[in-house]
Amino acid sequence: MRLKRKEKEMRSVFCVSLVLMATTIAYARKSPPCGMYTGAKKWALKKLRGKCKKGKAFGYGEAQNFIGWIYKGSFKAGHRTGKGTLIRPGVSKYVGNFYVGYYKGKGVFFHYPTGTRYVGRFEIGYFNGKGTLTWSDGVKYTGQWKNNVPLGCKIIRNAVDSLMLIRGKCTNGFVEGWAKVRGFPYAWNRDNKYSGFSYTGNFKKGKFHGRGTFTNKHGFTWTGKWEKGKGVDGSGTWGFSSKRYKTPNAMYVFAGKLEAEKKLFKAKVVYNHITSKFPNHPVAVHATNRLNALRGNAAAQAKQQKLLEAQRAAQNAAQRQAQAQRDAQRAAQRKASIHRSARCLSNRSSCLASCTGLSKKGLFHSKWQKCRGHCWDAYRACPR
Repeated sequence: MRLKRKEKEMRSVFCVSLVLMATTIAYARKSPPCGMYTGAKKWALKKLRGKCKKGKAFGYGEAQNFIGWIYKGSFKAGHRTGKGTLIRPGVSKYVGNFYVGYYKGKGVFFHYPTGTRYVGRFEIGYFNGKGTLTWSDGVKYTGQWKNNVPLGCKIIRNAVDSLMLIRGKCTNGFVEGWAKVRGFPYAWNRDNKYSGFSYTGNFKKGKFHGRGTFTNKHGFTWTGKWEKGKGVDGSGTWGFSSKRYKTPNAMYVFAGKLEAEKKLFKAKVVYNHITSKFPNHPVAVHATNRLNALRGNAAAQAKQQKLLEAQRAAQNAAQRQAQAQRDAQRAAQRKASIHRSARCLSNRSSCLASCTGLSKKGLFHSKWQKCRGHCWDAYRACPR
């Protein structure tokens, strides 16, 4: 009896566990895990805290994906909608309004690598409307924007550049006279190659024209004469600005990277800047040694280049002389061939004339044909 009772108890426990498993699976199928979307794509979430409605985030919550992006703010139907904060560690931070996962409305955007800040209006994730962009050194630009492009005085440099007039005059929609302009602080798309540069100098109808200094994002400067937006060769000098690389050690490391990338001219510019601006620094000794080595390599390379050019010139002269000899031989051969052809034609004509004279003396027709055949055979056999 006891065994039968134990068997019944075991069967009842097994049946209850099966029922619980079935209900759990059915509930999981009916209510999918809570998700969050950005645009049309779903985030691969690492964790999500907040309310969930029909399998989608709703109300206030906090989310983090596997890349490390962190969002704190309002949700609606799984999308970031309303006020919130999006943090991309080491890249950027946005505080403001969202709509269906995009920046929209008023907001503040911080870009950590360049230290810039934008306060203004957004549309579909871009600067759209009135806003103020502030660089790390305190320089500000306030104006209207459209898709990250400032709508101000026209500066003709590149179709994809975002150029901002910091100081200067605007005449008939173009920058005129002395002015100071800056490019967008960072590359926000693949075509924005000239981001982070600045120019201080003269303009004419929106183009660099006259004396001016151009600085790229790495700190290299070129000061010289410009004409219609292009620098005049041989009229300027190269330099290096230490705004991005503030210490001599950082400059020396940067020059080493340039040297490893075979950008020897730029590496020499940086080494020269270190030796001239920081002569008493311990790194200046190493920079001087590298500069002398590069100059020595440059002199050796120039000497080797001259030797190679002399060898190429000698080879080209020999090839031209050989070609002239071949041309002279071909001309002599053609001339001799013409003379032989003329001699063969003369012999054929005299032979045929003799056959015609024999036919007038009353020779038979067959002998006359044989004579003409002999003349033609002799002509064909004649070397030409």
